[in-house]
Amino acid sequence: MSNRKSELQKIVEDIVFQRLKLQFPQRDLHNLKIEVSKVLETNAGTFDPLRSSGDRLSQSDRELVEEIFWDLFIERIITVGEDGMSRAEPSYRLHSEWRNNLKRRAS
Repeated sequence: MSNRKSELQKIVEDIVFQRLKLQFPQRDLHNLKIEVSKVLETNAGTFDPLRSSGDRLSQSDRELVEEIFWDLFIERIITVGEDGMSRAEPSYRLHSEWRNNLKRRAS
């Protein structure tokens, strides 16, 4: 795994596992990318809350975040759907067996 993907994976997991307090806690892929953007900008000291919100990831970072999202889905860490809502971007929640699947992943 590349260093950049490892960095993004940590950020994504911090968001998914709610280790970070989010301004917009909607749990869908679109907002996940926005929150990753904010974390990266905050870490770089370039976050400006007065700028319009949105996904400001580079194309390569966006693709990596999407890949990480679906990796978590395939590993049964997250699953689609939240409160029966249907959106253009899939919503997500922690899979019921996420702890066991995460432990299995580490071994």
